[in-house]
Amino acid sequence: MNETRKLSLRVFGKITGVSFLVIVIGYTLNWTLIFSKIISSGDELQTFTNISTKELLLRFGIVSNLLLAIFSILLAWSLYNLLEKQNHEISLFAFIIRLVDPFLSLITVSISYISLQLLNVKDYSVYYGSDTISQIIGMLFNLYTSTSTIPMVFTSLGFIIFFIVLLQTKIVPKLLTIFGIISYSIILVYVVIKILGMGDSSSILGSIELVFYTPSVVFELIAGIFFIVKNIDLKDYQETKT
Repeated sequence: MNETRKLSLRVFGKITGVSFLVIVIGYTLNWTLIFSKIISSGDELQTFTNISTKELLLRFGIVSNLLLAIFSILLAWSLYNLLEKQNHEISLFAFIIRLVDPFLSLITVSISYISLQLLNVKDYSVYYGSDTISQIIGMLFNLYTSTSTIPMVFTSLGFIIFFIVLLQTKIVPKLLTIFGIISYSIILVYVVIKILGMGDSSSILGSIELVFYTPSVVFELIAGIFFIVKNIDLKDYQETKT
């Protein structure tokens, strides 16, 4: 491997690390500081009231979600460039699957933005009534957490495939890579259970949803710091074509 290729791999490693940290910290802050203060689960009218009184805050949340979708694409791209010489076909497959997440997220953000515009369109209330419009807007935003379920299927599956290829390169500690595979396997199993209707908010699984996501949060923090602070080990990296 020539020096140019080594430098390229290390740059993509840094991009991977920054993207991991931005995404995990960004989504955490976005929910904690913005959407948790707006969304009132099971109460559409209260959610609508929150939106009306905190419209600027919500707009910041929409902008930050757009930025996070961009970083999600950047993360998939950097992982693909790190691994495509190791296994081009599988890495490309993982890249395509992983791109479904930000694509669906952009659709969700678009729906949120369109719903927000209804606040300033008075004509709708003439035909449907202000209470009806309020409930519709509140309902759309209350579906915010549910809309992340389908994208997480593709996120988890894409990461699992990426990390299986990463395991073959030995450019990061084996234990860390295995932890990543396990973390996203847990999420994949949970979201499938949720889609089947056994993990809604009224169930035991739904009430402890955070438990299933915690390992991936810990992994992304550790992986992000690792890729940023430490130059990836290239001595055992063997580029192959399949």
